Amino acid sequence: MKYVFRTLLFVSAISSVFVGTSLEAGFDSTNDSKVGEKKEATRDATSGNLSTEARKAASRTERIFPQTTKALGIIPNLDRFLANLEKTKLGKLATDPKMEPFLVDFKRQLEERLFKNGGSLAISWEDLQAIGGGEVLIGAMHNGTRPASLLTIEISGKEAAAKALLQKIEARQKADGATVTRGTSSGVSYTVLTFPVREGFRQKFAFYGLTDKYLLACDQKTEFTNAIRRLQEEGPQSDALILSPKYDSILKRCSQNPALAPYNHELSWYIDPFGYAQVARDYYEGERQRGKDFLKILKEQGFDAIEGVGGKVYFTADNQVDIYHQTFVSISPEKKLAARMLKFPNSNDLTPPAWVPEDSTTYLALSWDISNAFESFGSLYNAIGGEEDLFEDTIESLKNEESTNIDLRNDIIRHLSNEIFSFTELKKPIVPDSESRVVILTLNDPKAAGESFNRIGSREPNFQRRTYKGYTIWEGIEEEDDDSMPEIPVLSIDGPGFEVYHEEEVDEEVVEMAVISYAVVGKHLVVGTTIDGVKQTIDRIENSEKPLAKRTNYQRLHTVLTNLNTGPKSFYFYLNGKTAYHTTYELFRTGKMPEATNLIGQALNAILTEPLTEAEFESDDFNPTVTREQEFDARKLPPFAEITQYLGTAGFSITSETDGLYISGALLK
Repeated sequence: MKYVFRTLLFVSAISSVFVGTSLEAGFDSTNDSKVGEKKEATRDATSGNLSTEARKAASRTERIFPQTTKALGIIPNLDRFLANLEKTKLGKLATDPKMEPFLVDFKRQLEERLFKNGGSLAISWEDLQAIGGGEVLIGAMHNGTRPASLLTIEISGKEAAAKALLQKIEARQKADGATVTRGTSSGVSYTVLTFPVREGFRQKFAFYGLTDKYLLACDQKTEFTNAIRRLQEEGPQSDALILSPKYDSILKRCSQNPALAPYNHELSWYIDPFGYAQVARDYYEGERQRGKDFLKILKEQGFDAIEGVGGKVYFTADNQVDIYHQTFVSISPEKKLAARMLKFPNSNDLTPPAWVPEDSTTYLALSWDISNAFESFGSLYNAIGGEEDLFEDTIESLKNEESTNIDLRNDIIRHLSNEIFSFTELKKPIVPDSESRVVILTLNDPKAAGESFNRIGSREPNFQRRTYKGYTIWEGIEEEDDDSMPEIPVLSIDGPGFEVYHEEEVDEEVVEMAVISYAVVGKHLVVGTTIDGVKQTIDRIENSEKPLAKRTNYQRLHTVLTNLNTGPKSFYFYLNGKTAYHTTYELFRTGKMPEATNLIGQALNAILTEPLTEAEFESDDFNPTVTREQEFDARKLPPFAEITQYLGTAGFSITSETDGLYISGALLK
């Protein structure tokens, strides 16, 4: 799930993706024969009425992307996108003079990183603004053999600027060692850049062509020439992505909310999670695949039931909301093995209980069938461990081991209901672990649960018993070099922004177990990253004077989210932008981002960290347990207090539906 989850970061990084990626592309640079000059009628023998609706809705460039497309981002109108973005708080933040020194320097660093080794499509955001005004699409494809990326830009009225840009790209890449050749396909002349081979990576290419209205850039010849041919046809071919029932149903589901009917969406996107994971893996990993194939394991465990994810983003001009978004995660109802964990029953009330404090930086509530998830997890545990009965054997060993004597099913799982609540608070001064998190689970039988959890705490040497207001708290104690603490090998898959771990080369990489404290308080199990967090929660459960539910910004968000989705929910999330980003911001500004332990920081690390090459990985200096240095210098960022006016309240809710999860959210003004 780690790898599938991280593919969703493609959406967050969409502005950076415009510079492209360069993937393997064998080619012959001689002229192609003219293909597809005769326009043929659209073939839709397998798609029924779907193709008619999709054809009407699709733009000329959207329909050139084939069903082998694994990720696609679309800006319908770049001029409108930029104009409306400038009206949002995020747009105003980007134009604040205080941010200019950082943004100029960050742009320089980003371009150096992206272009230094050659092999990118080399079109920056500023280039895009100079030549585009209409539709922009960026897609990643995989034909089963090799991946490709394709960028299309509508350049009507800016043909001269587009030609000048291609000349600039050609000159810059030639200076960096690229060779230039020419070709022709379907009557369209194009340029081919062949880049020097970088150690540890495959040969890379870039193809550029100009038609009557569009600039096309691609890194694989077959997809490039196919795109030119499709662009000249009257309608989509039968293998077009827009004729895929999966693609059509996901984006159609994100077009049915009456609350958003008054607005034009400024961005739409689609991802085939496992398909895009394969694109990412093939680009960075190539022939470096070793050890266990965790992507394959997840597929075999049924997680390919997550068939696709897509959504739409709206920049609004109303008085309450800056940005709306809606997303649909398509999940097959027929789930097998570990994928049966994906069961999130809707709840009628996931609003914050009174003991969630008003100064919470984040609040999350979810409804999850925990008992079902526990039993379903067993087959995944076995597959990763490589033993058929490993899960049950582990349960039995914990149960029969004298030092633990824990019956996971009866001592823990059977006591937990479906409701889980979590909130974070900010501690100062700002350090990597400044965020204190509390998780609260509702108990089915509080008395029996209390006996079980007290017994577990008394047998665990790294817990100490404390008493507070008549409640027993088990405080986790961090001990160095304690052999009794379990060691957990990291399970990860190579790809853009992912850690590099290969079982055959690294005997063991260990993640320290988180130090937690917990207590049974009434009908709740309170788990905190600090004992102070547990104590404060006990105080609030007994008497809460300032709950989050009474905070004005929470109430505003709740009204907006209820208007977007009036039904029951399985997830509910709230974020206070004026505090939630503080830790990540200061760590980034002071060069300590790789040390981040919070969710936002780890997500940004995944995007901003350049993966290791084969040579770097096999170097004698490589040590997977050493924290890597921050990739970008952010010292020119202004102090956090100077930008808080641009950081608003945000949140989303999720409803479980028969065929997936519907997500609707907003960023308030």
